[in-house]
Amino acid sequence: MNIKNKIVTIAGIFLLFNSFSLAATPDNDAKADATINKNQDNNVTKVIEEFAKYTSQIPGDVREEVKNYRIEIVKINQQKRELYKRLSQEAQKYLAEEQKYKKELGKFNKDNRKNSVANPDISNKPK
Repeated sequence: MNIKNKIVTIAGIFLLFNSFSLAATPDNDAKADATINKNQDNNVTKVIEEFAKYTSQIPGDVREEVKNYRIEIVKINQQKRELYKRLSQEAQKYLAEEQKYKKELGKFNKDNRKNSVANPDISNKPK
């Protein structure tokens, strides 16, 4: 290879890597992130305003009922934690393992639901 070809090759490689490094500069990423964050902030603000408008239409007795419901749920969750603490270590391990398997099966169910929505002909309907 002669000297001209070497210079052209080196210049080409330099330009190639320089263009990649410019495309991935933090400034470009920061600008894109800022735009995304601004859009998300606007969407969050919009949803909060819509929710405030909705809740202003809810009667007081319904709000009180929901408040009492949430208080009772907290009590139930405290009781569940106390019951769990009373279980033996072996029982707690069993429940943890069982939860792993349920989570794994849940992934399959979620995939099946996606498939049945995407492909209605492949649904789980009885024949």
